[in-house]
Amino acid sequence: MRYAVSFFTMRSTMLALLACGAGAGAVRAQGGNPAVPLSTWDVMEADSGGRAVYVRNNTKQPITIEAVVITRCENIRQNCGEHPANLVVPPGKSMIAFRIERLDRHQGWSWSYNFRTKREAMPVTMEPAPTGVIVGPDGSRNSIVSISVDSFHAAVPAFTSGAACGNIRVPDLPEGHKALLMIFGTADHPVARRVMVRYDANGNAYDYADVRRDPVTDSAETSITLDLVRQTGFLRNTRGGGTPEWFRVTGGSLVHAESLGRPDSMSARVLKECGK
Repeated sequence: MRYAVSFFTMRSTMLALLACGAGAGAVRAQGGNPAVPLSTWDVMEADSGGRAVYVRNNTKQPITIEAVVITRCENIRQNCGEHPANLVVPPGKSMIAFRIERLDRHQGWSWSYNFRTKREAMPVTMEPAPTGVIVGPDGSRNSIVSISVDSFHAAVPAFTSGAACGNIRVPDLPEGHKALLMIFGTADHPVARRVMVRYDANGNAYDYADVRRDPVTDSAETSITLDLVRQTGFLRNTRGGGTPEWFRVTGGSLVHAESLGRPDSMSARVLKECGK
């Protein structure tokens, strides 16, 4: 089972995972949604300036968070990747899953994460989880495959019709930095593609996210998330409501890749047209 949080547009410091529930206690009640097995939210910690990420189990069975997978990690102490947690969240309870803080408080920070979980009839001792695996809500396990960027074939092409600048609010952006949004679509689907880019004070793009949904069939989706500083990216294709396909790409060629819709050209266009 995988629970994802879209990238958090702040930049941070130390990730303290609470392995086996050590130090994790019940917190204020948070309304549960039975249709969503695991709810997540985060709270600013006044003493450290960091954030505590909470989870709530909305089911009647314990849920074990096997690992936290960090997919964006700018200006934080913890590296991107998979971090074992083995945190058992009892039915109907809320707990702290992990904490994350900014490394340099004078700089922006950005982080995103998802959980690999397992739902059981009763608490169990978890076996080591396989790496490079995403577990879907239906229990299916999907591999994250490392590929060359040129071999990626997007389920939805990088169409550019119906362009318009969107509005986006990003907390804690450092002085001079910008977060800009451009949307594309048709009359029937005006927001079929969303490209969000973050720029430093010199206008250099360092975060890039491109989410596309087929404006004709509405049955395919492509998601591209790139860390242009670390030259890494996570790509996802979904076709016809089927199982998502996940890919990881690395290297300096990401920003110029035709297979990704030329993020460098798109970033330049977004800055020119929406950065005024």
